[in-house]
Amino acid sequence: MVPKRPSQVLVGDRILMMEDGGVCSSLNALTGESLWANRVAGAYWSSPLYANGHLYCASQDGKVAVIKAGDDFELVHETMFPEGFTASPIVAGNSLILRSESNIYRIAKQD
Repeated sequence: MVPKRPSQVLVGDRILMMEDGGVCSSLNALTGESLWANRVAGAYWSSPLYANGHLYCASQDGKVAVIKAGDDFELVHETMFPEGFTASPIVAGNSLILRSESNIYRIAKQD
């Protein structure tokens, strides 16, 4: 199913997307063939972000799911925030920026 709100992401010859109801999928961009699809709980309005080989998806209930953009579905990490997200995550330098309903979060690897 194609999402109504979140945008799709083109990575090489793949289209990666998170459907509004929480189904993450990968399609062959040339043929439209489904490569994989898996449910990730939550409702998603924000568009996923592709960075460093991963898809970052922020849900309306505050969950951030990190999914490997590979040949098979692999949920790398999930974390919950105290409030939900409708804004899409962005990258600034080496940081991931998330804007929730009332806060802005900066996530960066410590050296």
